[in-house]
Formats: sequence, C-alpha cells, structure tokens
Amino acid sequence: MSIWILLKLSIALFLLLAVPALGVRRIALKFGWEEAAKDPFFLLGGALFADIALSIGYRTLATQVGLPFWPFWLLHLAAFAYWLWRVKAPREQIWHQMIGWLRVRKGRALVFLLGICLVLLFFNKVTKLEPRHYYHDEQLRAAIAVFIPLAYPPIDFEVYSHSRFHYFHFNELLAANLAQTSRVDVATFYFQWQLALNWILIFSAFWAILNSYKTRPALVVLGLFWFFFLIQGMGGDQKISHWGMRQNTFALTLLLLSTYGLLVFLRRGRVEYFGLAALLGSLIVGAKLLALTPLMPIFPIVGLWGWWQKKISFTRLSLIGGVLVALSLGWYVLCIYNPAESAQVALVYEPGGHWVHEYGKWLGTRYPSQLFYNYFRGDFDPFWLWLVLPAFYQAEYLGLFLLGLFVGWRKLGTQWMVPLLMAGGWFSMAIFTLYKFTASGTSIVYFLFFGAWLFAVLACHFFLEGFSERGWSGRAVILAGALFAWSFFGYAQADLRHYSGPENHYRHSDAEMALFKLLRAHTEPTDYVLHNLYHYPALYSFSSMAQRRSVLSSSVSGGIFQDAEVFARLKLQADRFFEGTLPTEETKEFLKTYEVKVVVWFDRFGSPQPMDSEIFETLYRHGGLGLYKVKDRSKAE
Repeated sequence: MSIWILLKLSIALFLLLAVPALGVRRIALKFGWEEAAKDPFFLLGGALFADIALSIGYRTLATQVGLPFWPFWLLHLAAFAYWLWRVKAPREQIWHQMIGWLRVRKGRALVFLLGICLVLLFFNKVTKLEPRHYYHDEQLRAAIAVFIPLAYPPIDFEVYSHSRFHYFHFNELLAANLAQTSRVDVATFYFQWQLALNWILIFSAFWAILNSYKTRPALVVLGLFWFFFLIQGMGGDQKISHWGMRQNTFALTLLLLSTYGLLVFLRRGRVEYFGLAALLGSLIVGAKLLALTPLMPIFPIVGLWGWWQKKISFTRLSLIGGVLVALSLGWYVLCIYNPAESAQVALVYEPGGHWVHEYGKWLGTRYPSQLFYNYFRGDFDPFWLWLVLPAFYQAEYLGLFLLGLFVGWRKLGTQWMVPLLMAGGWFSMAIFTLYKFTASGTSIVYFLFFGAWLFAVLACHFFLEGFSERGWSGRAVILAGALFAWSFFGYAQADLRHYSGPENHYRHSDAEMALFKLLRAHTEPTDYVLHNLYHYPALYSFSSMAQRRSVLSSSVSGGIFQDAEVFARLKLQADRFFEGTLPTEETKEFLKTYEVKVVVWFDRFGSPQPMDSEIFETLYRHGGLGLYKVKDRSKAE
C-alpha cells in the first residue's frame, strides 16, 4: 500500500464523509436530536446518504452544463472552512473536548482502531490478484466506476446506444467520488482500495449494532466480529467469494446501518433513527436491490408497531414511509429500470430449484452435513427447505442465538426486536429455497447471502446481550471461542483462499495490457472502439482495463443491463466486418454510423483480415494483436 495514496485517500474521506457528517450533526442539533448528534454511527449513515445524494445531483447537473468534478469536493472544503469560522465555541475548547472524549473512551477507541488495522492487514494479506485477473462481475462494476466521471447517469459502454447503462451503481458512484477527489485512477482505487473501505464500514456497522442497547466489552465485540467475518457457514466458498466483491459489501454496509437505525428506534423510540433507516434502506435499491429483501417485511411492521405504541405520530410515519417509497422508486428508475423486453425478470414459485439442489450437494459432500445431504436423497417435500436449509446454512449462528435465548430468556422483553429483525433474514433465505428467477438465475443466491449475513450479525448481538445481562461475558467468550474453533478447524480454514475473490475466466496477457495502454494513448475517454472480444461471453474486462467504450462487447444471458435486440443487430454487422465480407463503402458507413475511432483485433477470436490502408492506419500489429486507427472522417466517407 502506498503511503502517499493512503494520505490522499484519507483527505478524500475527510472531505466526502467527515464534512457531511458535520452537516448531519448540525441538522441533528437544530432539531434537538441530542443522542443522534453524539452518535458517530448515525453521523456515518447520514454522511453516506448525503455524499451519494449530493453527488447524484451535482454530477447530473455537471453532465448537462459541462462542469468538471473538482468544484464538488471544493464545495465540501468551503463548507468545512465555513464551519470553522461560524463555530461558536473557541477552538481551544473544541480541542479540549475532543481530548477529553478520547481520554474517557480511549480504551474502546483503541480497540476500534485495532479492529480497523486488523481488517487492513487481512485485506493486504488475502487480496493478491492483479486488477486484470479479477472476476468478470468485478470487471463490469469497475468499468461502471470508470465511466461515471464521463457522464451521469453513465452511458452504456458495452453496446453503442447512447442510452443509460441500466445497473446498480451507488457503490461505484462512491468509488468514483473518492478516486476523483484523491486524484487516484478510478480503476486502481476500485480494485486496490474499495473493498478495504467497505470491510471497514461493515466493521463499523457491526460495532454499532452490538453496542446499540448498552455499551458492551470492546474486545468481546471485536472477537465476535472476526467470528462473523471468518465463519461464513457450511456452504461458504461461493458466499465468501461474494464477500470479496465491492458492490455486495457496500450494500451490506447499508443494510446493517439501516438495521441499526431500526434497533435504536424500537428500543428508545428515536424517530430520527427510523428516518435514517428509511434513507439508507432506499439507497440499497441503487446499490444491490436484493439486499433490501430482509428489511422489506420488517419496515412496515416496525413502523406500525411504533405508531401503535405512540412512539411515532401517524403523520411522521406516513412522511417517512412516503420518502422511503419515493426514493426507492427514484433510485430504481435511475439505476436499474430497463424497458427492453429481454431485460425483464420475474420470480416464479419453484420449491427446491436448481441452486437449492446445488447447495444440497455442497453441504453434503464438501462440508460435514451428511444429515442435510440425506434430506436431498430422501423422499421429502422440497417446500420445507425454507425451514431446513437456513438452519444448516447458518448452523453456528442459530447456535449462538439459541445460547443467547437459553441464558437470557428472562430479558426477552427488552430484546424481542432482535429476533424480529432476524426473521427478516430468514425470510430472505426462504425465498431462495422457494423461488427462482426467469432470467439471470444465479442472482437468486443473493437472497440467501444477504439474509444470512443479517441473521448472523443479529445472532451475535442477541448472544452477547443474553450473556452480558447476566454478567457472563467471560463465559460468552469461552463458548463462542469453542464454537469458532470447531467451525474454523472443521471446515472454514480451508475456505480462507476464497477471500481473495474468484478469478476472471479470461486472463489478459502482458501484451494485451500493453496494447490497452497504447489504445488509451491514441484515443479519448469518450471514443468508441470496435473489437472482436464480443465473441467471448461475459467478458467485461475490456471496458475496465482499456477504459474505452465498445461498439459491441460481450453478451450475457438474462442480463438486466442489455437489450438483446440491439446486441443482435450490431453483432450481424460486426461479424461481417471481422469476417472481411463487408464491402468498402459499407465499411465506411458502418464506421461512421457507430463513431468508431479505433479497431482492436484479437486473432484468437477471428482470423486476421487485410485492413484497407485508405481507411485505417496501423498503430500496432504483432503477436496476434492488431490496433488500427480510423483515418480522418473525410477519408472514411
């Protein structure tokens, strides 16, 4: 890790998160929300919402009028300077207050900082992949981050259409904001730093949840976090691979912080926390829609319970609910909605579908769950898998929950809201067992992953509350440590290799990476490139590595971001070009229509054809790779 880059990123984080947090604190004080104004996790959630919402507004305006990005972070700097100027307390008094706060809480602060350092050390240890070798899903999301600075909403870079790119992108928006503010290459930041930041945010949200009722022993909370981090359950390698994906981990951060807001509202009736939970819940739609599933049945229950208990007025409940629905629909239209017929996806009822059976095999052959494997081999109604599969998949966390219930059942009256929220996680996992998608079938696993992650965090919380209320924190450590040892050495240790994330199914050579560098030198970021990598399915790394828009890139079956008709129409013409059957005049018209500036030829995907010197200038031709620049438009017409 470069110290210089780390310093620049720290400044960017201060400007884009700490400064908005000061604004959130000022709003909290204005409305008399004293608890929220002193809560760093409330301020963190508010700052995340503010950064994403404000950057959406600024980037949309900047795209329309041609503004650069630097005024955005400069406005944050100006806001901080204004805060320093307007603050009423003397500077020395503020400094003494901060020092006093650290003295009182220095033990907890040091443990929290230790947790952050451990996350960074683990990240540095396990993430060994070069950017070009990351899994194709990560390549697609990195490409989104790369193209956000060029236009917002981002323009389709996979197929020539000049329409919006229809996909979740709030994590990528945050990455672009931080990269541009710190003057770090966007792709470099995304692959080398974004995951570490997201893991730290998850740690922060975990810490907030486990201390949401009362302040608990810091070292015990830290230990339970690493239990949660390393014990991913007995179907875990695919889940761990998704734990190493940036978009998923940011969505999990929003899910956990939203859950924290609901817990505080249920326990102490703080309406502002319910409002924060709604704002962050809406952001999940633009980060990873399916991550919202565990909270979908919970939000109305919590709101109606609060109204029944007179913790919130009907007017405020209606206002917060209306904002949640309006923002969620707005983010859906902005990020995801694609009118193309081929992009329409629906859930259909099919108990025990394909992916459930796949997990049945994994749990029974790769992990010590013979009983679960026998369930699949026997003549059992697959409907009941909604009850059986989550129990095996989350066996350790179900155990923690039951232990907490056993020792703390007398205090269940103060902790009933935790099982309620855990039920949302179980609900999400149940959808995985009972339904399938009509397209993009593998996405069904997100119901399982996000439901399991939320269930696990809340199980840790419930376990700690049960033991702490009886003064048994030491016994909690012993029991959790024993369960951790059984799971870690029983199966989880072998899964450590998956934390680096899955590798791309296509490996770009050094020569190809050098070609991409040459391509960038001869084109502008907004130029369109024609290449023949579209023959390889789901290959998104051209967009992230070359950082140029494609006339035609890879197709993916059931992709919500593609229009199959547009792709098929372009493919017919591109095939004729690369097969050498497109006449000269049609070639000129084809290049003009699709604004092609450069052609990239990979011999492994098509035999090289002679390039008309009247139309093309050869920039590179060696080792099965060709780079050809389209000559002046007047010569191509």
